[in-house]
Amino acid sequence: MTLWVILTSFVLILATGASIGVALGLSSAIVLYAVLDMPLIVVVQRMFTSVDSFSFMAVPFFMLAGAFMSDGGVTRRIVDFSMALVGALAGGLALVVAVAGMFFAALSGSSAATTAAIGASMIDEMERRGYPRSFAAAVVASGGTVGIVIPPSITMVVYGSIANTSIADLFIAGFAPGILMGVTMCLVSWVISKKNGYQGEGRFSVM
Repeated sequence: MTLWVILTSFVLILATGASIGVALGLSSAIVLYAVLDMPLIVVVQRMFTSVDSFSFMAVPFFMLAGAFMSDGGVTRRIVDFSMALVGALAGGLALVVAVAGMFFAALSGSSAATTAAIGASMIDEMERRGYPRSFAAAVVASGGTVGIVIPPSITMVVYGSIANTSIADLFIAGFAPGILMGVTMCLVSWVISKKNGYQGEGRFSVM
């Protein structure tokens, strides 16, 4: 009974055009009130208690920092710096996406923010330089996955808060896997680019 009520209410709320988060919250509230006979005030108290965490305060600030960086030109500077480092290699723009993704991941803490920030400019740029759009989209999508691994990470903050695990230890544990993921993506992109004849852009520079 409970399962059918929550599924039906969830689908109906989604059909009205509400977001998934709103649909999940309202359908859960409907079940607690109509099926489990729980007062609505208790539902509100449970919702407030679940997010009443000092660690969760980091999440909106991560999102705010990502918005500032995207609108303030930091993303473009990260891409330019990455271009100076690896742009001259075969498939330079594909490597730039991976390297820039690692840098931006260390600033935004979110895979979605990393993918959106890098992809907004790099997919069209790669397509203009002769890369297939499918390859460009795949590189950006895979490059953004390091956003939740390289610390600081929103996912690590949420997991550490829920599981009562040291967030500092999670951050320390994320460095090596995140860098390894980024380097591996660079190697795979380089091999594919060499195979398909994708050329580099410019030359290596430390200035």
